[in-house]
Amino acid sequence: MKWTEYEEKLLSEIVITYIQEGKTLKEAFEEAAYSIGRTTGACRFRWNKKMKKLKTDGDINWIPSQTLEDCISFLQSLCPENPVSENEQLKKEQEELIKALHAAERNYQDLREYYKNLLMPGI
Repeated sequence: MKWTEYEEKLLSEIVITYIQEGKTLKEAFEEAAYSIGRTTGACRFRWNKKMKKLKTDGDINWIPSQTLEDCISFLQSLCPENPVSENEQLKKEQEELIKALHAAERNYQDLREYYKNLLMPGI
C-alpha cells in the first residue's frame, strides 16, 4: 500500500519528537505504527528509506539542531535530585519485598503441610 503524504508527515513528526525527547527509534516506530495503522517494520523501513534519500540529496535540515543548553538540561533531567535518598528508598522497598517473599514462602509451606495432612493423615 502506497504511503500518503499525511502518513509520511506523521511518521516524521513522531520520530523527530521521540528523538528530541531522548527516546528510542524503536519506541517511535511503535507509536507511529499505532497512529498510522501500519506495522513497526513498515514504519522503520519507510523511515530508513526516507533518511537515505535525504542524506543523498543533502537535505537533512528537517532535524532541528540542539543547543548545548538543551543537551545539558536533558542530561540533568536523567539524574535524580538526590541519588543517595533514592538509593535508600530502593533498599527499603527491597527489604519489604524480601519480607513479603519470606511470608509467602512460610504461608506456602504451612498450606503444603496442611494439604499433605488432609490427603495422608497420620504420616
